[in-house]
Amino acid sequence: MNIHKKKQYLGGLIARASAMLMPATAATVVANLTEMQEGIGEDSDAKMVEMIRGAKAGDKDQQSALAELRVFTTDNFLLASSNPLSFFEVINLADSDEPYIENTSRQEITVRYIGEDGRAKKSQPIRFEKNARVELYSLTSDEYEYFIRDLYKGNVKTPALANVDLARDLMFKTNKLLWPYIQGALYADFNLTGPKAGRVYVPHSTINVANLPQSNILTPASNTTTTLWRKECMDAVIGYITSWGTDAFTDGEFSKEIKVVMPSSQMTGFLQELQFTSFPNSKVEQVFENAGLQMSYGGYNWTLMGDNTLDPSLRTAFVNLGKPLGYFFTKTSQDEVFVDDSVLLRKNNKESISQNKVLGFGLPINWSVNVIGVVYQTAP
Repeated sequence: MNIHKKKQYLGGLIARASAMLMPATAATVVANLTEMQEGIGEDSDAKMVEMIRGAKAGDKDQQSALAELRVFTTDNFLLASSNPLSFFEVINLADSDEPYIENTSRQEITVRYIGEDGRAKKSQPIRFEKNARVELYSLTSDEYEYFIRDLYKGNVKTPALANVDLARDLMFKTNKLLWPYIQGALYADFNLTGPKAGRVYVPHSTINVANLPQSNILTPASNTTTTLWRKECMDAVIGYITSWGTDAFTDGEFSKEIKVVMPSSQMTGFLQELQFTSFPNSKVEQVFENAGLQMSYGGYNWTLMGDNTLDPSLRTAFVNLGKPLGYFFTKTSQDEVFVDDSVLLRKNNKESISQNKVLGFGLPINWSVNVIGVVYQTAP
């Protein structure tokens, strides 16, 4: 990967992070990726080789710097690339911090999270102004081998590219963990009875509940076995947002920036709706220019993203309304990078690298209203 391609790749991640991540998370990631992009130059690979040489020679400072660089780049690639992470507020904990989710709603709530054993768990009901501890989980990447020298060119520059492999591997593993939780936050019928801790929301006594959504799974009436994402889907999303009324939430209104994630093979809905003879107007022009992936409609700005890890048979788009579904906790101070430069590998002109990442996440049940699932196609 040459200098131009590296900068171009990072530029794509910057644009993706700006469009998809929660505002606070996006600001941090964009700043870090921009710093990485600006640091790429003719001497950047030479500095990497020098750092690796120093680390192998036993230089503790170089070893620490190399590990931090790899954790830094992997962490930012992961945050910028992983679509399900766009539904979470990302918090990097200090080494001694413990993650807790505090209940600031007026009702009892439960929190879903993944336990240290990798299994799904639920907290006990949490009363107002009380909190629940979220367990942290250790995620390990696959081990990647790379060549360390070239008989003609000398030192090979691929150690830097190993970061991309690590990030991609950790991204897919994170996707596998998070998507089931996002899908589990979709309710065909909101539970509005029984113990308050299990209810998605508890309306004030003055609210006419006939106005409020009864589900965050939306199914347009005109669905067929071939329909895809289209205007009617956007109308359904706007209807969901506006039905809550003004100032319904203590944590603020939904964003005007709506982000939609769906299976990548089913991204062409708007293209199928239009013909070259369609009457020209600003909306048609946006679809022709952007393939319907970015447009403004109904007072909202829409960004569509294709995810090749989602199952097309779900026939569902996941809509991010700009408020988090949960918290995603990381602890980069305890992330580890393992480099194997044993004699056996070096005889084959190779080294290997892997990484261990500490993470955890929690989803308060009352935040389920912050995500929508739009079923845009009926089952065949």
